[in-house]
Amino acid sequence: MIAMSDTPAERRIHPRTPTEPIYLMVAGRPARLLDWSFGGLRVRPEDGGGGFVIGQRVDVTVLRPDGHSWARLPVTIRHVDPDDGGALGVMLVDRLSAFPLLLELFNHSLARA
Repeated sequence: MIAMSDTPAERRIHPRTPTEPIYLMVAGRPARLLDWSFGGLRVRPEDGGGGFVIGQRVDVTVLRPDGHSWARLPVTIRHVDPDDGGALGVMLVDRLSAFPLLLELFNHSLARA
């Protein structure tokens, strides 16, 4: 039998890509995007992230610089890190609906390289 690691980083299929700060709403609470992969996002709620539970399904709303929403994505909370300001690892529930955002993030990361 093969044992699965308990740490999200060791189970990760897609590498994480750091990004410029992008503002989000996670379950209606302000947050910032820390990094992303094709499977999910790592975000830090501005209020410290209390109250989120692993396995909880929430919506992430990506905000444009003018404050209006750009994309709304259903995600599942996969990891809560109280030692990193309440950072959350979230898995995309529907990658097809997230494709425009992922493509934009990918293009942005290429431009920075």
